[in-house]
Amino acid sequence: MRTRTAGNYLAADFGTDYVVLGITAGTGSTTDLRLDAKANQGFEVFSRPLDEPADGSVEQAVHASAPVLLDFRSAQGIAGPSSIRHAYTTMRVDVLAAFDGLIYLPTMSPSSFVAPDH
Repeated sequence: MRTRTAGNYLAADFGTDYVVLGITAGTGSTTDLRLDAKANQGFEVFSRPLDEPADGSVEQAVHASAPVLLDFRSAQGIAGPSSIRHAYTTMRVDVLAAFDGLIYLPTMSPSSFVAPDH
């Protein structure tokens, strides 16, 4: 099944003026969910440590010690990383084709209102 994302609608409306930026990090933690009948909305949001960057991922390719902003627009058609993190999973995607640019953070963590997992 395929569904249109917000990005699909924005790209259709704005054309070449629409710029797609990804964001990822090398280390740290991200959010995860688990069902909890007692929690608001029926699920709990908690902090989960990031796994090591996957082989072939943009996180493995960049691996910088300072924040980096990468512009991929001139790299269209060039072979690049084959995956990117999405929360705690690694999504297979042609990163250079999917994004116009990328913000890479050496480390990240959820907002303070997200409880660490115990």
